[in-house]
Amino acid sequence: MSWRNLIEGIRSETLLYKAARADCSKNVKAQVPDAKVAPYISPTSVCLICFLVGLIFCTGAGEYWLTLFDSFAGTIGLVLVALLETLAVMYVYGHEKFTQDIEDMTGYRPGLYWQITWRLLGPLLMLCVLVSSVLNMILEKPHYKAWDANKGMTVEAAYPDWVMVVAILMITAGVLPIIIVFLLRRFQCLKLDVSIHQGAIRRIDTTVSTKEMMGDVDIYSSVTKVSVLVLLTEFGGRPRAPVVAESDQRLGCGGGPLLI
Repeated sequence: MSWRNLIEGIRSETLLYKAARADCSKNVKAQVPDAKVAPYISPTSVCLICFLVGLIFCTGAGEYWLTLFDSFAGTIGLVLVALLETLAVMYVYGHEKFTQDIEDMTGYRPGLYWQITWRLLGPLLMLCVLVSSVLNMILEKPHYKAWDANKGMTVEAAYPDWVMVVAILMITAGVLPIIIVFLLRRFQCLKLDVSIHQGAIRRIDTTVSTKEMMGDVDIYSSVTKVSVLVLLTEFGGRPRAPVVAESDQRLGCGGGPLLI
C-alpha cells in the first residue's frame, strides 16, 4: 500500500467527518441554540482513528471482518438501540406529550393505530427479534463462509471464541453511549437543562401532500393576515395590495394572500 493511498484514505475520512459534524451541529443548534457540539474533539484524531480501524478491511482477511461487522454491529446492537428509544419516548417522555407534539407540528393527531403500534406492537416485535437473536447466538454458534484451498470451494466454519468477544464488544459499543449518559444524568454528573416550550415547535412549509391535513391551519393564517389588514386600515395606514405567493399559485395550496 503506497503513501498516496494512505493520504487519500485520510482525506476521504476528513470529508466524511466534516459533512457529518456540520449536519449534526446544524440540527442540534436549531433546537438548542446555546449548545456546543463537541468543540474540543480534534477532526484529525477522529479521522485518523476511523482510518486505522478501516485498514482491517483492506487485509487478506478483510472479507471475513466485513462479514463479522455486518452480522453483529448492524443487527443486535441497532435493534436494542431502537427498542430503548421507543421505550424512552413512549414511557419516559410520555406518549401523550409525543402525540401532542406531532399534532402541534403537523396539525394531525395520530389515531388509535399509531398509538397501539408505538406503545405495544413495536416494542414487542423488537423485543422478540432481540431475544431470538441472542438465543440463536448462544444455542447455535455463529458460522461464516471460509475458503478451503484444498477443496476449492467455500465451507461453513465456526467463529473462534476470541471473535465472539469482538462481536460482543461491537454490540456493546453501540449501546454504551446510552448507558453512560443515563448513569451521568442519574448521579447528577451531567446536567443539561433544555426548555422545549410551545414557541419552539413549528410546522414546516405546507406541501401538496399535506394540503388537506393543514387546511385549518392555513385558514387560521389567512384570517390573521386579513385581521392585520383591517387594523392597518382603521388606524389610518394605507395597506399595500395583497399578493398571492407564486408558490401557492403553482402548488394550489393554502396560505392566503401575503402582504408584500
